[in-house]
Amino acid sequence: MAPFLAALASLFGDPGRRPAGRLILGFRKEWLAEIKERLSERTLPCSEVFLERLGREGIIEIVTGPGRTPRLRDQYRLTVGDPLLPGQIADDLLADRESPVAPLLAILLAGMWEAARRSYDQPVFDENLYHEFRSRGLKLDDFLGRRLKALGNVAGGGGLRPGAGRAGLSHHPLGTAEQRTLADLEQTYSHRRDVLPGLVQQCQDLYLLVDPARNQPGQPPASRLTHDTLAPTCANASMSPMRRGSGHGGFWRAGFLQRGKRNAGRSPGSCAVG
Repeated sequence: MAPFLAALASLFGDPGRRPAGRLILGFRKEWLAEIKERLSERTLPCSEVFLERLGREGIIEIVTGPGRTPRLRDQYRLTVGDPLLPGQIADDLLADRESPVAPLLAILLAGMWEAARRSYDQPVFDENLYHEFRSRGLKLDDFLGRRLKALGNVAGGGGLRPGAGRAGLSHHPLGTAEQRTLADLEQTYSHRRDVLPGLVQQCQDLYLLVDPARNQPGQPPASRLTHDTLAPTCANASMSPMRRGSGHGGFWRAGFLQRGKRNAGRSPGSCAVG
């Protein structure tokens, strides 16, 4: 964060040379206090805007977005076959008041898009396609379960024990998904250093982990959950086998249980600098 803040200070620090406009930073609200303190240390003015949970109109706008402008229509050629479908998707996602709507919508639409463009010359979001994905489950634990199953199929062929994928994910604690370098993981799981690079890469291929240092020259490879809201779901997945008794990978899960104790379910926010 230090190089980023230094760049902000060079741009906005001098009121007489400050460029027109504002820079909008988007982040989850648990970061607000720290970011405000860092900005204050550099005398950078900022204002706060709390982002409310994505609502019905916003979901409908996102689902129909690729067909709303000629440029997007020409690029994606995607149509929504049933005019009532966007509203149905919105109602289904909003039925659970505690669910993280934006990540669930992103997961759903990414899957539907991949299926639609493989199956048709003219991709279509229709009721049959949506119900195919809806039948698989629209909750984060459904998504995680499918990904862990796919990971198990790949990892099993490589000689990994059952539970290894779950353990690698559960190393990231609750609340804000903690970032870990490969060296950190190798130190914690020194008995399986041989499989860690491949396991992390497989998790990235399945959109479970991302490398936040990927575009930062000179920084070592790292990993964190693709979204903070996956953290409590990973915790539940890690704890469930332990409730049934010990098994392969139990000592991996124990490492997680000593860590992830942060509060989950926090809301996003943003800060405008300038």
